[in-house]
Amino acid sequence: MNTVDENIISLSNLEDGWNFGDGNKIRKDIIEITLFIRKIIDIETYNFIEAFPLTDGGISLRIGFDKENVIGLLIYKKEEINAYYDNNNQIIDLGVVKLSEIKKFINLEHEKFKVNKYN
Repeated sequence: MNTVDENIISLSNLEDGWNFGDGNKIRKDIIEITLFIRKIIDIETYNFIEAFPLTDGGISLRIGFDKENVIGLLIYKKEEINAYYDNNNQIIDLGVVKLSEIKKFINLEHEKFKVNKYN
């Protein structure tokens, strides 16, 4: 198991109020969906992959193409994965992505990045 997976699993230890009295517990299904997504991503292809808890019970999974270009996935439930592109803190909403299409989506966004479609 890699450190990203360990970090994702550790998020299940957060209880309600984990963020100074705010912050919902992250459900087991959100942990499982996040692990599933992380496992279909080729870690060696990207600069970094990191996961953070969201106060509303979701998880933010960030996939770094380089230090300043990141695809973010906001995972709340299986049918609701909101995606965004972060270009040096300029956020572009990419809409909702179906779990069944997530690998294709990430690969496509990575290809766009490589040919500078966002610049």
